[in-house]
Amino acid sequence: MLIGAGMLLVAFAYVTSNHYLQVEWRTGLPIPVLWEPLGVAAGAAGVPLLFAGAGLAAGRAPHRSWARLLLRTGAPYLMLHAVTVVGTAWVLRRFSSSFAPVALYEPAEILAALLLPPPELAVPYTLAVVTVLGRLTSALPANLVVVTAAAIALAGTAVTPQGAGFVAAALLYFVIGQRILVGGRRPGRTLAVAGAGGWLAATMLAPAPIAPLLTLLAGLAVIPPGVLCVGVLGVRGPLRAVGTLPILIGAALVPAIAVVNHVALPRLSVMTGGVQTLLAVTGPLLLSMAFVAGAMLIHGLMTRTGRVA
Repeated sequence: MLIGAGMLLVAFAYVTSNHYLQVEWRTGLPIPVLWEPLGVAAGAAGVPLLFAGAGLAAGRAPHRSWARLLLRTGAPYLMLHAVTVVGTAWVLRRFSSSFAPVALYEPAEILAALLLPPPELAVPYTLAVVTVLGRLTSALPANLVVVTAAAIALAGTAVTPQGAGFVAAALLYFVIGQRILVGGRRPGRTLAVAGAGGWLAATMLAPAPIAPLLTLLAGLAVIPPGVLCVGVLGVRGPLRAVGTLPILIGAALVPAIAVVNHVALPRLSVMTGGVQTLLAVTGPLLLSMAFVAGAMLIHGLMTRTGRVA
């Protein structure tokens, strides 16, 4: 369920920053100003919960041989990553030549993204890397692994917040889930409230853009309240369903929003009146829900086709 909650927050944050805030809203109301900090806070929470949930799932899974791990997880995730990078490069050339968050127009940029992708394209790649590293360190003491991962994350975030820094932070969240959360104890309310306060202070009160180190600290702070909220709310059906396809959602997010921007941005920016106001109020939620529903539909069709075949 943590994976599902994290993936929903990641999708919402990406839709908000890379679609909603690119529209020239003419409502006269400060609605976009309200959505922007919510998107920032969601992004800072989504990545930690996603990878902590993946670590928790890995810690609870039966022990697998190296061959099975690499053939069932590592290789397929990396192959999907390669397909995602090449497919996204084609989409950006075809539909969005000025798409700001990701540059994949020259062969050198595509090669760099294949070897070490930007965070926007890094979900399949990073899940493959942290899963293998988590297995490599599974025999070591939990405290040693977590402390070492924290040191790597701090160094990676300070030196290269994009690319390697993102993977290093994801590794820290992953081992927290694999080595700490796997024990099954829910965080106490005091720790959860303190964590929520730290997360909100770091993401909604700090001046934008948030410093990478502050984002890392906010990510660590949000894990206890995230775990507690998901456990208490017990929203098992929807979150469990979304949690089964983080790879598909992570792979499709950038090209899908590029196409949506190509089609919708010119039209939304010239709208006036009540229609644009309604979309300004509901836009991030509606598009996020539509994107996740579409990913679930595609996943269902793929699964059904595979069973029929």
